[in-house]
Amino acid sequence: MVGVIRRFQRESAQQGTVGIQTLGRAALPVQVKLQSGQMGTSRDSETAILLNPIESAPEAQLLLRSNVLVAGQNLVLERNGKAYLLLPTGDMERGDDYELVRCRQMVRDTGE
Repeated sequence: MVGVIRRFQRESAQQGTVGIQTLGRAALPVQVKLQSGQMGTSRDSETAILLNPIESAPEAQLLLRSNVLVAGQNLVLERNGKAYLLLPTGDMERGDDYELVRCRQMVRDTGE
């Protein structure tokens, strides 16, 4: 499971409580490549955390390090013999060290 702390409350000097929002119950580390329009797909990959099964959902949700993805870039993910083009929807949440990215997904034709 993957979650983010949303609330912290100190009740005394020795005791506090936190509120944690679950982001994904079946999180999976994956490698993605950045794709920019005319620049093509990068050779380097970036580690991301896939928060939902990509094979069965119309939208993919990924956690990335902060400032990895810039406007106009898409992501490419290869999984189980298929290549997925992930198109960020613009609905992004940012923390100090992460970005939660929601993407429409398309299965790419690999030409095989």
